[in-house]
Amino acid sequence: MKIHFSLKHFIIGSFLLFPALLILDGIYDYAMNEWNTTTLFSTENLIFKAIAAVIGGYFYARIIQFYKQNKP
Repeated sequence: MKIHFSLKHFIIGSFLLFPALLILDGIYDYAMNEWNTTTLFSTENLIFKAIAAVIGGYFYARIIQFYKQNKP
C-alpha cells in the first residue's frame, strides 16, 4: 500500500499545533495555580510539545490526504 503524504499539510499542521499546545499548557498551569514561566518555557517541556506537534501534524496531513482521495 502506497503511503500518500503531503509535506505542506504536515508543516502547516505542526506549526499551528505547537503554539496551540503551548497556550493550552499555560492556561492549564494558570488554572491549577502552578503558573511559572521558567517551567513553561523549559527545554524539556518545549521538546515534548514539539514532538506532540510533529505527531499531530503527521496525522493532520494523513487525514487531509485521505479525505482528498475519498471525495463523495
